[in-house]
Order: sequence, then structure tokens, then C-alpha cells
Amino acid sequence: MFFHEMFHIVKIKFMRSIRPEDSIRNPIFVLFSDASTEAFGARAYVIWETKGGQFICTLLLDWIVANSSEEVFVCFFCSI
Repeated sequence: MFFHEMFHIVKIKFMRSIRPEDSIRNPIFVLFSDASTEAFGARAYVIWETKGGQFICTLLLDWIVANSSEEVFVCFFCSI
């Protein structure tokens, strides 16, 4: 099973940049955050307009911090 899946890994592609090649304007940044006594978090998206009139939205940052006795911390970050 492991070796069978290894051959499929070569098909995985990662974007080198979050900016679409056909973007026409500076991006719009959309930020969300929330907090309680138990945890806080934030999420950031970047939105690009393309030449075809479409909008492409990409997750830029997803950050969650939980205040507990175990001090759980999870952070996800994509750079431009």
C-alpha cells in the first residue's frame, strides 16, 4: 500500500505563488478573528481579480490558540 501511494505523490503540485498570473489589480485582504475565555483565532484570505472578471480567493493564514491546561497551539501559514 505504501509503495503504491508513493507513485501518486509525483502528481501532487504546489503553487509557487498565490498571485494568479492574470491578476489585474492589487489584492483585497479579508481578515476574520474571534476570541473567548477558552481560545482565540484568526483567519486571513487574499482575493485577486483576474482579467476574465473572476475573483480567486486563497487562504493566507489560519491561526488558532487554545488556552487550556495542555496549552494546545495550532498554526497554519502560507507565504506569498
